[in-house]
Amino acid sequence: MIYDKHLRDCIERKDKMIWRKYNPSLVQRINVLMFTSFLNTWKNDLERENEGKVGRPYGYPEEFFLFLSKIRSLCNTFQGA
Repeated sequence: MIYDKHLRDCIERKDKMIWRKYNPSLVQRINVLMFTSFLNTWKNDLERENEGKVGRPYGYPEEFFLFLSKIRSLCNTFQGA
């Protein structure tokens, strides 16, 4: 994980966290990683991917696997911290 010293200096002041500055940065980080709008278009995406397909139809849209990979990298980031 990339750790920004300037960000730490802005957030910490003599061993006390300035939560009103730190919380928005966490929310922004999660919003970037957690793109969930694919859930609204799940059925349409699946129909589009299965159109003209020969054989067993897909059960999950491609966007679902991208979402899972982001969750995995998020978990690995917190584990390694």
